[in-house]
Amino acid sequence: MSYERDLKSAALGMAWPCHCGDSNPPTYDACHTCQTPSWDCACRAVNCTRDSICRRCHKARGFDMAEDDEYLDCDLCDPADGSEPYPYAHCCGCGADGSSERPDCTCE
Repeated sequence: MSYERDLKSAALGMAWPCHCGDSNPPTYDACHTCQTPSWDCACRAVNCTRDSICRRCHKARGFDMAEDDEYLDCDLCDPADGSEPYPYAHCCGCGADGSSERPDCTCE
């Protein structure tokens, strides 16, 4: 991984926030400021170990997306072209897809 790629990942919202207030590129397995380790969610988001709920999909740590019908066959959760999944919760029904028309999830 290069520094430039890490900056690009952070700019795309893929950086993971730590409890200490700093953010880290997805390639870091521990916070560069406080050394708190990270964990990877099934949705591919990286989270601080002090959090037990994923910051992207809001599922509990250890949740298996394959067992949840709302994530099956979702091209945003598991893109067929191998690209990164949509970085926010969206399969709850509001139709948010990151486009200019529906950029953010509005479901609670």
